[in-house]
Amino acid sequence: MTTSNCKVPGFLDNRGVQHYVLSIVGPSVDETHRKIATEVLSDLGTLQLQSDYSSLGNTTLSTKIKAEGRVMADAWTALCGRINDADVWVHAQHKQPVRLLMCDMDSTIIPTESLDELAAEIGIGQQVADITARAMAGELDFKQALDQRVGLLKGLDVSIIDDCVAKTTINPGAAELVAKAKQAGIHTVLISGGFGPFVSYVANLLGFDNWFSNTLEVKDAKLTGQVLPPLVDKNTKLQVLKQEIERLNIQPEQACTVGDGANDLGMLGHAGFGVAYRAKPIVLQETHYHLQHGNLDDITALIID
Repeated sequence: MTTSNCKVPGFLDNRGVQHYVLSIVGPSVDETHRKIATEVLSDLGTLQLQSDYSSLGNTTLSTKIKAEGRVMADAWTALCGRINDADVWVHAQHKQPVRLLMCDMDSTIIPTESLDELAAEIGIGQQVADITARAMAGELDFKQALDQRVGLLKGLDVSIIDDCVAKTTINPGAAELVAKAKQAGIHTVLISGGFGPFVSYVANLLGFDNWFSNTLEVKDAKLTGQVLPPLVDKNTKLQVLKQEIERLNIQPEQACTVGDGANDLGMLGHAGFGVAYRAKPIVLQETHYHLQHGNLDDITALIID
């Protein structure tokens, strides 16, 4: 059994009979998973299937179910106990459409930590990566870790940043997720504790509607080893999420956030759909929706009916 699958939201216990969507997400979802789900649903007895399984992007099996919330919680738990190569999601059918998608960048939209990559260019990659790992695991305060890492870059010529940005790659499904979200009328935001050159490049490449990042101080074409205020950290990410929700005149339940590290926990917890992507243990413990197996575009099974 994979513990990453098994944090079932308590709110399901208080829900009456309504329509839910159950999804099984992973790169190898097949007829075996369909059989397991059918057995679990049949054993619970009170479920009424509203439609058969359908494939979304060849990696997701979803079905609409009418049941009490507590029954769906039992189904979620039972499926997690029998499936160890895919993630299990349950959510109520949207009464209001999702209208906001806000994503972290490093180790979420892109496979690396951009600051680590920059440090590697000048031969101090492991030193900086160790600090990054401790921060993302919640062992170090984000600002403290950021100051330590950026301080090691003091004197670096800014031209090296451009060289590093040009090597940035995108995680599987990221482009498709943003494209499908925009097609569905969902406002898209990229937010990162990383830095402007990287974040603006990725945001423009994928077509995010807006982006937020930290800013490195530069003097005489060299980094000073300082970060200019305001700082984009865990609190800022939550604040920006709330601001975007208010600006769009929507409810938190109409927002989806995606992230992997401890500094994403605020925005993951506030949104109706907080998806932990390839996340650190501390993040998995605090979130309900995990994407440990599939690609980023599988999130469309959650946010687009």
